[in-house]
Amino acid sequence: MFFDLRNSRLVKPSIFNAIVAPRPIAWVSSSSIDGTINLAPFSYFTLLSSSPPTVIFSCVNPVDRREKDTLRNIRSSKEYVINMVSRAFLESMHVTSEPAPYGVNEFDMVNLPAIRSETVQAPRVDGTPAALECRLLTLVRIRPELPDDLGCTAVIGRVTGLYVASHLLDAAGHFRSIDAGLMARLGGNLYSELGQITQLASVAHNHKAR
Repeated sequence: MFFDLRNSRLVKPSIFNAIVAPRPIAWVSSSSIDGTINLAPFSYFTLLSSSPPTVIFSCVNPVDRREKDTLRNIRSSKEYVINMVSRAFLESMHVTSEPAPYGVNEFDMVNLPAIRSETVQAPRVDGTPAALECRLLTLVRIRPELPDDLGCTAVIGRVTGLYVASHLLDAAGHFRSIDAGLMARLGGNLYSELGQITQLASVAHNHKAR
């Protein structure tokens, strides 16, 4: 079955969440200049580059306010933290995805321990496998094209500080992905953990200009 989306919208646009999966989860803690704290998860998230370390996540425009509280805080402070989610934090993370009035501190709402960040004002979630402290580089607005489109804003940031739980680093400085138990988002309210892992032989890279 083929769907032509040039002139019409899917009855279930959320089908993309099930098709483009699994997706890593950015549990974003943010703070406005005046100290208003927010914590919310985003699964439209990935690494853009490791050198310089650059990440991107996107906020779909909400129907109940002009923009998401996370985006409002990042516009204000130009910084934020991406907390990686392990199985131990899955339920708390899921609760923080529910809309709440601006000014509600989700750390308090789900009784999460917060710890001071080193390079940004926003706190990070204490106990997560890893956290990326970020400085905003740019916001890219994706405007709606069809009448039912919501539109979204992509947030691109430079990682200015990296926290990694000590027990998840081996002697060579590699991150133990399997031991970290990072969660990923599927469609609906489905989440997944790492399953079977396949390791391939290294491929020699030719760095000559092409």
